[in-house]
Amino acid sequence: MLALLQLLGGFRGIIVGVAAAALAWGGLTLHHTLFVHPGIHRAGVAEGKATERLAWETQVAILRKALEDERRAAQAEIDKIESDYLSQRDKDIAALLDLQETIQAMEAEDAKNPDAGGRAVLPKRLSQSLNKIGR
Repeated sequence: MLALLQLLGGFRGIIVGVAAAALAWGGLTLHHTLFVHPGIHRAGVAEGKATERLAWETQVAILRKALEDERRAAQAEIDKIESDYLSQRDKDIAALLDLQETIQAMEAEDAKNPDAGGRAVLPKRLSQSLNKIGR
């Protein structure tokens, strides 16, 4: 055994020998993987790409659905606000038309009675019509 150690150069020689054997084994393994059975490597890469692509497409679909749900909720809120606005606008138009009719009726009464003079107080009908539009 001592003769073998002296032949290999002691422990340092053993370490160098083991390192050389490990490098040779790694080189052979790499050669075998890349050149002898390259399809295995390529198949693994292709499988990894397909897996990652599927995961990415799934995440994109989830995000698109979330954005679409958010857009629909916002559109529903916009539609509600628009409906409320149109309803209030119709009420305001009706109140203004009522006020206009009341004023025309008062003017017609004043035209029939030119000697009555000015009015000191608003008539009840006009006051109610003004209240409807928020005087």
